[in-house]
Amino acid sequence: QEGRRAGTENVPYLVGFAAACQYMENFQKAYPGKIQALYDEAVKQAMAMDRVHLLSPREGASPYILSLGIEGIRAEVLLHFLEKEEMYLSTGSACSLGKPSAVIEACKIPPAYRDGVVRLSFQTENSVEEVAPFFRKMEEAMESIRRATGK
Repeated sequence: QEGRRAGTENVPYLVGFAAACQYMENFQKAYPGKIQALYDEAVKQAMAMDRVHLLSPREGASPYILSLGIEGIRAEVLLHFLEKEEMYLSTGSACSLGKPSAVIEACKIPPAYRDGVVRLSFQTENSVEEVAPFFRKMEEAMESIRRATGK
């Protein structure tokens, strides 16, 4: 395999990848621009918040995931506040598994935001109308956490 390793191409994985590509092509035709609209509205809402740092690039990023850094708040605490409202997000980077993330380090995120990294994921079941209420609840949770911690 191009001088790197001996072995046979993993045909089942290649077939699976081709099926996933076909699915995404069909998805884009069925929901043109829906995910991008969700992403754009979420970016707009996030940028209007104090002490929130946008980690996802504004251009050329996948619209399915938005990463934010929140100053002075541990992401896990925010996650639990929002779970009470049946609103869900992820913390850190997908590859960190509880240890400092090399991805977050490589992104050169200001230190004050590193413990507050959260990821929002978008899918067709979400609507643009859900974005503003989510960010309102997120801001309420952040204010509550900051009052309690003095940060």
